[in-house]
Amino acid sequence: MKVYASMIRVTVVIGLAAALLTGCAPKTVRPEVSAAEAQIEADVQREFAGELYRKRSLRVNEVYRRLLVANAEFCQVSESSKITGSTGGN
Repeated sequence: MKVYASMIRVTVVIGLAAALLTGCAPKTVRPEVSAAEAQIEADVQREFAGELYRKRSLRVNEVYRRLLVANAEFCQVSESSKITGSTGGN
């Protein structure tokens, strides 16, 4: 019975401590931003995302072309497709 009573006491103490410390949590205050400023930032982010997508696409294409040329004998790729980068359906 002593063990049970001490477990309840510990649980109550932890619960009270948690309840008291909850009031100490910081409050998040959102900055005031006008709709025009939000739209400008959205446009900047959209432009950035488009540029990043373009750069990553170019990188993938560069790697693809290097692999295509280096492994042409394994992929049965014609000489003309090495230049254009197309595999002709392979």
